[in-house]
Amino acid sequence: MSVITKKDIIHAFETNQRKRNLLLYTFYKDAYFSHGFTAKFIATKLSQELGIPISENMVFLIFHRIAKKDKEPKTTMAPTNSSPINKSVTPPQGKEDSMAAHSSEEFEFRNADEYPKSNPFEQVLKDI
Repeated sequence: MSVITKKDIIHAFETNQRKRNLLLYTFYKDAYFSHGFTAKFIATKLSQELGIPISENMVFLIFHRIAKKDKEPKTTMAPTNSSPINKSVTPPQGKEDSMAAHSSEEFEFRNADEYPKSNPFEQVLKDI
């Protein structure tokens, strides 16, 4: 990857290039974006340094689209034989496992035709 300069960023904004926000973020990542400054402060500083208008909304979008992805850990797409379940947390053993097995044995799926047709509140309604 080539080195990004301020001239490249200015040219990208003047010609309305698609990746201009990414260029801005990569160039000023260490100076402004990684320090927790507000979007308004960063927009003001960048506008002063570059001499082109950088809006607060643009900085806000950079935070939420580019910086957020940059902070996420990069994962490889190589297939693995392990299951997708997080193995670092083990479920408590004992009572819950037996309850889960017991409750699944009692429950059966039924068709709607198999449920009783009578109203359970029929006797109460007759008494009223």
